[in-house]
Amino acid sequence: MFSVRKLLLSVLFVAGGLFAGCGSTDEIVITGNSYIPQNVGEVRLATNLQQVQAQVDLSTSNIVPAAVTDFRFSGYDTNGNLILSVVKGKAASVVLSNVPVLVKNFRIELLVGGLPVGGVSVPVTVTSGASTLIDRPTFVFLNGTGGTTAPVYGSFTDASFTETGVIDFALSLASVGVTRVEAGLYQVSTEGDYLISYNLGDGPDLIFEVFNSQNQVTNFISFVESWIDDPGFTLVVSLDPADGRSRFRLRTNAPLEGGGEGGNYFSESSNFTIVRIGPSTGATLPDNVIEEGGGDDGGEGGNPG
Repeated sequence: MFSVRKLLLSVLFVAGGLFAGCGSTDEIVITGNSYIPQNVGEVRLATNLQQVQAQVDLSTSNIVPAAVTDFRFSGYDTNGNLILSVVKGKAASVVLSNVPVLVKNFRIELLVGGLPVGGVSVPVTVTSGASTLIDRPTFVFLNGTGGTTAPVYGSFTDASFTETGVIDFALSLASVGVTRVEAGLYQVSTEGDYLISYNLGDGPDLIFEVFNSQNQVTNFISFVESWIDDPGFTLVVSLDPADGRSRFRLRTNAPLEGGGEGGNYFSESSNFTIVRIGPSTGATLPDNVIEEGGGDDGGEGGNPG
């Protein structure tokens, strides 16, 4: 089975090299309806593409690995509302046409098999009828081993269930600006967009939750895994201590056998890694309706203390 984790730990890079080319012609999906159609401009991303594969330790780079297949662009307004979303094939030069001037921040994710392995968030100024260049940004990647040059990162392992179904990673392998507040609850010190990767080995239906300063769930997203093998997944989330959205956790939406702790469900290599990829876009998660348990009061997992 293809291991996303192995890719994250050993993405192949080489310095230098730029291929000419342009992206796919997929149409942009406009998600907002408050902009004037004629108030649009062009945004172009210029990147360096890897030519020859060579394994290196990896944290940040302006070179796009050969393993990356696509770029996912998400454009947000100043309030964090998603205005547009589009996936383009990897290329040294990718052009986005008809981008509304309402877009003030872009989140760019590097995808392999549809899953993000790195990314960056950058502010933009879209000018009507003109072209805006995002010139060879520095992408941040998950390396899971510490030593990253990203300003905020963390890598935690030793996964187990608490009695309320929260998944706790008790052992910190490396951490700067990420704190384990209590069992299963983690907090960042700096606002930003964060790329998070979970690898559990085995796991149930899962819910990722973001909390405010009043210990209330501000938004969440559910991942239905149904106890399949190797439930690894990644997500990008905006966190900001200034507005209280700085804490997060992962819990199960499935009942635990015997109602007690379930640390034996996870493999010894179960872990999660978090890294800041850039300034916060202010985006919220796509709140999913959870039919059994869950909800905006913390659900069966309860609120943190």
